Parts: sequence; structure tokens; C-alpha cells
Amino acid sequence: DSSWQEAVQYDGANGKMQFTIAFDQVDSSATFHGVSKLRFDMPRTDPTFLRERIANTWLREIGIPAVCATSGQLVINGNLYGLYVAEESVGHGFVKKFFPGNSDGDLFKEGWTPETNKSDPNWTRLDTFWAAQTPGDLAAIVDVPNSLLSWAAECLLNDGDGYWGGDHNFYIYDEGAKGYVFFPTDLDSSLDYLGQFTSDPLFWWSARDQWLLPIPQHYLIMLGDAGLRAQYIQALATELPRLDVAEMQSWIDTWSAQIASAVAADPHKPTDFMPGDFETAVALARSGVQQRADYVTSWLQCKSTGTGADSDGDGYIWCDDCRDDDASISPGAPEICGNQIDDNCNGVVDEGCPTTATTGP
Repeated sequence: DSSWQEAVQYDGANGKMQFTIAFDQVDSSATFHGVSKLRFDMPRTDPTFLRERIANTWLREIGIPAVCATSGQLVINGNLYGLYVAEESVGHGFVKKFFPGNSDGDLFKEGWTPETNKSDPNWTRLDTFWAAQTPGDLAAIVDVPNSLLSWAAECLLNDGDGYWGGDHNFYIYDEGAKGYVFFPTDLDSSLDYLGQFTSDPLFWWSARDQWLLPIPQHYLIMLGDAGLRAQYIQALATELPRLDVAEMQSWIDTWSAQIASAVAADPHKPTDFMPGDFETAVALARSGVQQRADYVTSWLQCKSTGTGADSDGDGYIWCDDCRDDDASISPGAPEICGNQIDDNCNGVVDEGCPTTATTGP
């Protein structure tokens, strides 16, 4: 787990462990208030201690599958261990809530690990999902409309580590005839994580120099098809009014006040966590919600009117250009081999370039 590796690397013996409490470990039917497992999640990269609570609450509010999340202190044998976001687990009970009457399908974490029907998932159907290469392939195996709404919601949350904005931290659920639907998980890299709120809604990687991970396969299919891109942009326009900035800011205000003393008392805070860091992070998240909404609003307006600034003078307005600060990077630009940059804004780095074979000594 990368969060634990970071805790060990930077905090040593004081690194905060993350836990899952499994009430069904011995008795598979056991629950605690109807929940089979509780996750206690708090990576050292979240100085607000609130990202997952806020993001999941909003997703649930707009109807996208997301866990119920709150804040909680973990006490072990009478000793305070730390402050966490406490979350329900994702499993069959979770699926029943969001897919009533259709809750017997396969649920896969990151598209590979079965979380339901673990002994006999439909691997052949999953192979079809991962074999998709064209818009037709995508439509045949994915619930495209609802998956695009999910990606659009991640975009508005500025999620830096999901299927939108990364390449993992997602689930797919097989709805049967409708296909697999995407929904996000592990949202501790949302809101203020990147420290800026202007990641392009389509070319999200453009704000990260030399992004080395591949852009997710099914996202690339959407990006490469004009019709699917238009559907995704419409999904953004649908989700944007559902982001009630004042409401989300009120959650941040109320919940940060709830946990302020618990943050101060947490004995396993990161070793470099300084006085004032919590308040600074909360203020950034609060202002960032508005900044993100404003940015996406401007981007959608640019897209709808086809007019906007062209800061680098390469002939592409800013909402059509993955790097409007660099005239050498734009849609249709030649791909420069070996520079680890997506020069032509298609989501692929160094495509069509020769590979260098290496041999051992």
C-alpha cells in the first residue's frame, strides 16, 4: 500500500497504519449495525483529514455509488491511536443499496479483483471488457452514459488518483445487459490534493510534467472519438449544477470544526505536520471547491462557443489545447520521440516511436 510505504519512509516508527475491521472474518454473516467491514483510512498526504468524507458524501448525494463515510478516532486498548475517515466496505451489501433488484452481478476492484461472486466471477466477460479498443467495443460492454457521469463527477472533485485523473482506485460493476459501470473509490486524492484546480477536464495529465503512467484504456477510447467526447462534455454539463459550492463549503466548515481538536490530539500525525497546516489545508480545500467549479464553468463555455484565448499562439484555443502555454504541444502536433510528453494531445506518450531493445550483460 503506497500510503503505508510513505508513512514508513517519512515517519518511521510513528507512521500511521491504516486498518480494516472485519466483523465477518470468522462468521461470514456477522455485521456491526449492518456493516460487514469498516475501513479506517487516513494517508499522510491529506492534511484536511476530510477529503474522502466530503467527496463520498457528495457522490452519494448525486446518486453515484460511494461509501458512507464519517470521521472517527481509533482507540486501541485505551490508548488513542489517531483520527481517521471511517468508511463502510464495498461488497454485496453495498451493491444492494445502489443496484436494487440487480445486485447479483460481478463487482471488480480496479477492474481485476472480484469483490462479489469471488469463487465464480465471469472471467470471459471481464476479458471482453479489457479487450475493448473501439467505441463499438466500449458500447457493447460498458454502461457508457453512467460511466461518463461518474468520470465527470471525479473531474469536478479534482480527483488525482481515480480512473479520471489517474489509472486506478475505481470499481466496475456488471449490470448485465447495460454492461459494466465505473464508479470511484479511495478518494483521499481529491479536492486540494494537487494544490491547483485547473486540471483540464479532458487532458487532465497536462498539468503534470512527464506523466509516465499510461492514460486508462477506456478513457482513451472516449478521448479518440468525437461522439464520445461530446457525450462526456455533456456529462460534465449535467454534473456541474449538482455541485452546490455553498453546501460543500458548509460541510468543510462544520466538519473541520468537529475534528479540529482530534487533529491536534492525533499522536500519529506526519512528523512534518506543523501548527497551522490543518487550517491552511482546510482553507485551500474550501476555496478550491469554488475555483474548480469556476474553471469547469469557463471551460464548458469555451467549448460551447468555440471562442477563447490562445495564449501560446499555436492556433488552438485554450479549451482545445492540452498545453496552452507551449506552442509545440497541441492537437495535431508531431510526436517527439523520447521526450516523455504527450505532444499531440491524444493521451499517448511517444506513440509510433521505435522501442530500444536491451539485453543483459
